[in-house]
Amino acid sequence: IENETRATEVATAIQKVKKDDWKVIEVKEKTRKKEPPAPFITSTLQQEAVKKLGFTSSRTMRTAQTLYEGVAIGGGTPIGLITYMRTDSLMLADEAIDAIRGHIKKQFGAQALNPKIRKFKSKSKNAQEAHEA
Repeated sequence: IENETRATEVATAIQKVKKDDWKVIEVKEKTRKKEPPAPFITSTLQQEAVKKLGFTSSRTMRTAQTLYEGVAIGGGTPIGLITYMRTDSLMLADEAIDAIRGHIKKQFGAQALNPKIRKFKSKSKNAQEAHEA
């Protein structure tokens, strides 16, 4: 907003709109497909945790460590819920991809699977890829 007069006009319009009754005239439904993002590497995990959860880097890594070491779900034996979180690798093992695709097919049906298997490559030449994503 370029000046105080314009700001006042906008504020007045907003207040007027809040008092009006509104009704939905038309709803359009459409299906869209969106590719999931690449797996997290350490830096992107920390960035998203700050952006979406307001976590510090240290809190993010402590939480990730707990998820990696295992959490007891429903009083059962603790189970690791994420892969190793200190990695620059975007690579997923073929066995992991097969397991993930099998789970999706079982839970949601074959139509939920992308026929093309997406593979990611690290952009950094110095990426430490000892651990998969």
